[in-house]
Amino acid sequence: MTRAAAALALALVLAPACVSPRAGAAPGGGRAEPAFDASRANEWVTIRDFRYVASVAASQSLAYLGTTAGLERFDTLRDRWLAPLTAADGLPDDRVTALVADPTSGDAWIGTARGLARLVAFVDVVEPVFGPPPFRVDRLLIDPDDGSVWALVGGLWWKGAGGSPALERAAGTPPYTRLAGPAPVDEVDPARLPWTDPLWVDTPLAFGARVRLTVLDRDRRGDWYVGTWGDNGRRWRLASQSWEPLHFGLAGAAGGPLAASAAGYWFLPRAASSGPPAADVSLAPGRARIGLDGGSSAPVAVARASRDLGRWSYVVPQEVEGLPAAAAHAALAAGDTVWLATDYGVVRGVGAAWERMGSGEPARALAFDGDIVWVGGDDGLAALDRRTGGAVAGHLSGQRVSAVAATAEAVYAGTSVGLYAGRRRAPADPPAGFERVEARGASIRALAATDTLLLVASEVGVEVFDRRAGAWSPMAAGEGRAGEALALAVDPAGPIWVGTTAGLARWRPDTGEWDDWTPADGLAGVPVLHLLAEDGVVWASTPDGVSRFAWREAGR
Repeated sequence: MTRAAAALALALVLAPACVSPRAGAAPGGGRAEPAFDASRANEWVTIRDFRYVASVAASQSLAYLGTTAGLERFDTLRDRWLAPLTAADGLPDDRVTALVADPTSGDAWIGTARGLARLVAFVDVVEPVFGPPPFRVDRLLIDPDDGSVWALVGGLWWKGAGGSPALERAAGTPPYTRLAGPAPVDEVDPARLPWTDPLWVDTPLAFGARVRLTVLDRDRRGDWYVGTWGDNGRRWRLASQSWEPLHFGLAGAAGGPLAASAAGYWFLPRAASSGPPAADVSLAPGRARIGLDGGSSAPVAVARASRDLGRWSYVVPQEVEGLPAAAAHAALAAGDTVWLATDYGVVRGVGAAWERMGSGEPARALAFDGDIVWVGGDDGLAALDRRTGGAVAGHLSGQRVSAVAATAEAVYAGTSVGLYAGRRRAPADPPAGFERVEARGASIRALAATDTLLLVASEVGVEVFDRRAGAWSPMAAGEGRAGEALALAVDPAGPIWVGTTAGLARWRPDTGEWDDWTPADGLAGVPVLHLLAEDGVVWASTPDGVSRFAWREAGR
């Protein structure tokens, strides 16, 4: 490119941000955003693989990263992430192609592969933009003096005078010298950038690997926000003159197991399948490939988030001793410890340390039971000491155990040939042996237990066993619902959640009521391969993303 073009691109990201607020703008960049755990009723949030960033914009207090899977938002004052935005929140498309932020109000103009929208920061609402056709938006610029926005849509320039959401065809080209906005990194004069390598940055996802920088913008404090192609975002701190990773979301394909504790959340990627995910019932309750993305050379990792989802980090098998690059089928967490059932056996992570537990035989299911963790595998059911990882007992040799549930009176094991129960003599006693339990389903996919019920997901649907009465319900729960049952979870607030090939379903045992949700309601996709239920919140892991559904307001 010419030196004049490079100078223009640099001017776009260095334009002054200290401008007078327009009428109606919120001083300080809009209202304070609520944390994820301050949920509103019937609120959906979807988290995906946001590693591929095509656009970046910085306002007074927020940095926006537009990715191939939606829009990320980073609170630069409090150093934490806010809820991402996707098509379910009103974006024309999940593929964000261009961004520009009003430096004062914090409003963001969001260009996508199918049109333009605006995020009004003060009310946290995505609203439509009128005028331009629903085509790809290639560039967005803003006039810092009056807030006028220029959008390059389908090869033509459109203008919203004074920040109006009703744009009109521009008579000519934009007055570039007055406008500000993000710029592609390779259009900026390298001599004006404070870091040594203008186009590349190291990534922690693989030893010695590098990712390409894409787009950059600068906030009023002088910090640079830069996107990468494959490792999310970066911030160049003016004060320290160093890079800081801005990681958010999954580090690989969605649809893998989930785990949660008071210390945070763990999200595992899912192995790629050769056929359509909805038809690949053999993956139920789901597999995760840690280490490589579907056997390719693209690294993926276990993603960990704080309880408010404001801070994220990744754990990469190639960089961590004791964590194998293997398919994972289940996950459990307690405190700062997470347990994974993988093709290379059980793996335990305590803080930053990882180690393999037990025999190393393939593991498929996990369940906590006091000081024991039950492990279902290809060769039966094993009981491991939660402190040492040593084997305590073994049962059902030769059976493939795909689901486990522990209750006060028994331990239940779901296998490829039916349901087994190991009765206890006393609530704390381990079972001495296991016997076959008669149920209609033969191939068990998931188990879940309430104080009085045992729920079994199999090829016939979801069956309910009343453990006090010792009898199965006369009519199977969920009979007639669309989709095959793949996953189960018990909400502490009472409902039972069922993940199916068609979506997410909820059953209320006290009333017998059923409700269901599909992608049209906000669910990321189908099938739902794993579930994680908390008080008033359910997480649904699908191949298209992990959806968090707050079905009632937090604290109620």
